[in-house]
Amino acid sequence: MAKSPKQKMKLLYLRDLLLERTDDEHGLTVAEMIAYLEENDISAERKSIYDDLETLQAYGLKIEKIRDKQHKYAVMDRDFQLPELKILIDVVQCAKFLTPKKSSELIKKIGKLASKHQEKKLSREVTLANRVKNENESIYYNVDIIHDSIQKMQKISFKYSVWRIKSGTEGRLCKEYKRNGERYIVKPVALTWDNTHYYLIAYESVDGEDKIKHFRVDKMKNIVIEDIKAELPPEHEKFNITEYCNSSFGMFGGEKKKVRLRISNEKIGIVADRFGDNIFIVPDGENHFQVELLVQISPQFWSWVFGLGCDAKVISPQELVSEYKTRLSEVLAEYN
Repeated sequence: MAKSPKQKMKLLYLRDLLLERTDDEHGLTVAEMIAYLEENDISAERKSIYDDLETLQAYGLKIEKIRDKQHKYAVMDRDFQLPELKILIDVVQCAKFLTPKKSSELIKKIGKLASKHQEKKLSREVTLANRVKNENESIYYNVDIIHDSIQKMQKISFKYSVWRIKSGTEGRLCKEYKRNGERYIVKPVALTWDNTHYYLIAYESVDGEDKIKHFRVDKMKNIVIEDIKAELPPEHEKFNITEYCNSSFGMFGGEKKKVRLRISNEKIGIVADRFGDNIFIVPDGENHFQVELLVQISPQFWSWVFGLGCDAKVISPQELVSEYKTRLSEVLAEYN
């Protein structure tokens, strides 16, 4: 009897079957494996299946015999465990820079990394409704362009859009280009994710001097890799991306300054979550501590301080104490 053209692929079919239909709670008997292979026009004997299972185990597939009324075999360990896949799906769901369509596509692909039984558990937990998502699918490909430009160390150009209230209408928003549509030309350094948005960190030449800036990728339009080498300034060698991101609030830029705060001990967790657990604090009485932080002074920084209420006080420098007092007075004046 002539062999099927698929016969040489028996091992691959068996591997896919085990990955797709088995896990630590579900197994397959040898008879079920033979029946599946026959459905795909591949002949197999019991002894050859045992040999194939040993080969797949030697290759690295974690196949184990599980206890049941019948002898069953299952893949017990995968590259991604179910809790890890749930985390990846949560990240995709929360990512505002992904469109609903692209989010659904990625979630389906992530589900394929689990068995069919586990995939059903994952799909029951997926809820994309009522999530604020970007409607611009081009961002997905813009990220790839930016990564390519960073690797090639070449400049990119783009237009940058912002939301405006449409003049002469009520309750209508529209998008406009900043700088009257003039293209930005920057030297890309890195991509970072902050507050569910993707940001490009790059150098832009301002009055002949390279200034570090960041741009929300979903607001960048018509990105082009320019045929210009991106020569980074000498000071970039000392540039710390993690420190830069920690010092900015919501990726809003501002002048970097050291600010000293007096904060209630109860709020130490909020400070550590924002700046990390390696901050140096000084006790200030029984219920407070002082901490000196390097931050970019922006409206978002003041919002963070204001959110701490009476549990936080700006101690120095004096110019920031005065600025905070002015801001608080302006807000209070709106209610007088």
